[in-house]
Amino acid sequence: MALNFSFSEDQVLTRKMVREFFEREIAPKAALWDRSREFPHECILKMADMGLMGLYAPKEYGGQDIDNVTAGIIHEEIGRVDCNCGVILYVHNNAVMLISRIASKSLKDEWLEKLVKCKRKIGLALTEPGYGSDFASITTKAERRGEHYIINGEKSYITGAAPGGLDLFIVFVKTGPIEAGHKAISALLVNLDSEGIERYEIEDMGLRGSKFGGLRFNNAKVPIGNIIGEENRGFYYIMEHFNPGRVLWTLVALGAAEKALELTIEYAKQRKVFGKPLAKFEEIQFRIARNYMNIEAAKLLCYKALWLADKGETRELIKIHAMAKWLGVEAAIKAIDDSMQIHGAIGYTVEYPLERMYRDVRGFGWADGSIEIMKIITAREILGREYLPYR
Repeated sequence: MALNFSFSEDQVLTRKMVREFFEREIAPKAALWDRSREFPHECILKMADMGLMGLYAPKEYGGQDIDNVTAGIIHEEIGRVDCNCGVILYVHNNAVMLISRIASKSLKDEWLEKLVKCKRKIGLALTEPGYGSDFASITTKAERRGEHYIINGEKSYITGAAPGGLDLFIVFVKTGPIEAGHKAISALLVNLDSEGIERYEIEDMGLRGSKFGGLRFNNAKVPIGNIIGEENRGFYYIMEHFNPGRVLWTLVALGAAEKALELTIEYAKQRKVFGKPLAKFEEIQFRIARNYMNIEAAKLLCYKALWLADKGETRELIKIHAMAKWLGVEAAIKAIDDSMQIHGAIGYTVEYPLERMYRDVRGFGWADGSIEIMKIITAREILGREYLPYR
């Protein structure tokens, strides 16, 4: 009788509390942020007041230091109202988590309390114009000169990088020979107020209020003390600490899919076609049932992955996290697409949230590890590394 599929009393209360908060503070403004491409600074500060911007930070710095399952609940709930804010919540907390676990005490003392209160907002800069999934091949270079690293290169397709977005980034760079691959990657805390940094915006299909963009570094100076952890260990930090993040990302998408399906069920019961409710047609019933099943299955896999992470289980972790993102994102995209189809023309209009949900969730198929990479990881973990197709 070791299996238990119920959340704790505290987790149930957390879900209720954040749902009420998100529906009150975010839901009424989500469409406006999408249309205007406005970064939701005021809302982020309110989330910080709720303790939501320091989920993994130690309590001594004002953080919550919560477990992964509870973090999953929060990300699922924010996805129900706005994936845009969900992505900002995710990247900020992931960066704060890395500082909390890896950075020197002096960096923690300098930044963590400010980040938890969102006096400064932080993100992650990994992707480059030519390198996304092939992270080990990044070319942004940081050379050590005296008491500083000098950064040259470019990061692109980054949440919060455009002007008016986030203030700080953990930037992943090569501190050794480019050809050394993953063994030469380091993580540096970079203040975007520094000289030699150009920010630019990329107009994206969805997540329009996230200030999607890029960073160009031209001899940008960063103090040596701003290194996160050890030099040339950045790749390993990503592999060790960011797997649960993929699941949180996926739960944002599944939260949106859940909400889309709820709207669709309500619409199908009310809309009459040929004299009877749309919900009486078998094709509509089967689409709703299939999507409901897939969302439930994906959520179970996501929470199993987070539960394993909380238990410290490592044997299955990589495989389960990859499967959770693969199944979850595909299920979310399909559910929202079918919801738009069932709604017909009204689902295609900007007056209804489904088209925004679809545009937002479609980006989850490549961000933070593409679905194709998740398939490769899953197959590798099942069959063994000796069967990798690229070796």
